[in-house]
Amino acid sequence: MALELVIGAAKSVATGLWSANLTPADVRRLGEARLAIGRRSIIGVLGPTYESAMHRLLIQPAKTTVFNVGDTDELFVIDLGEAKGTTQVPASFIGVQSVGAMSNGDALFLSACEREQLPSHLIEAAHKIIGSIRAKYAGQMKEGKARKWVNYPDNFLALVIQPRDGSFAVHVWGRPDKFHAQSLDIKRDRSRYSRFKLSSQSQVDDALRVILESARLCTGR
Repeated sequence: MALELVIGAAKSVATGLWSANLTPADVRRLGEARLAIGRRSIIGVLGPTYESAMHRLLIQPAKTTVFNVGDTDELFVIDLGEAKGTTQVPASFIGVQSVGAMSNGDALFLSACEREQLPSHLIEAAHKIIGSIRAKYAGQMKEGKARKWVNYPDNFLALVIQPRDGSFAVHVWGRPDKFHAQSLDIKRDRSRYSRFKLSSQSQVDDALRVILESARLCTGR
């Protein structure tokens, strides 16, 4: 029987994404970390089991990839899905192979949000956005110039980290009239794109809906 670790007090943030608490030392025991920056630790797990009634998350260390070890007990766990025939996470894992998986590029983006000291509600929003996107669309975030991160290979989203005023400048595929979000001031951007500012917690749900609609319009699925 495979060794299982039980993580208590786990909270569902989005489909396939949970927040919990685990010491940095315990996170390191799960495997070699890709990064060690920021406050929050980030791990990806193949086929975790979430017991919602008890708020428990069951994971197998052999099926866990440690993307980042933070310097606090705050932890985000991402469900990487379960591919047939997969028995362990490859040590050379560098990108998204299927829907549901978070890539190193995603982890680097989330760590950049920490490093730029964005407000905690925006860091949580970033995790929620990436987790929700990857639940439906394979890919990864790629860093461009001036703190701009673009979704690849389907370019339906770009997020610009703006630490001065604690916000994201969000660029999405589609004209403003294609989206309906009362809390957002969506403006026309270059070519077929629109843009808006995400700064408050009350805007997160609207922003996520707009981003997912942008993905649908861009990819046709």
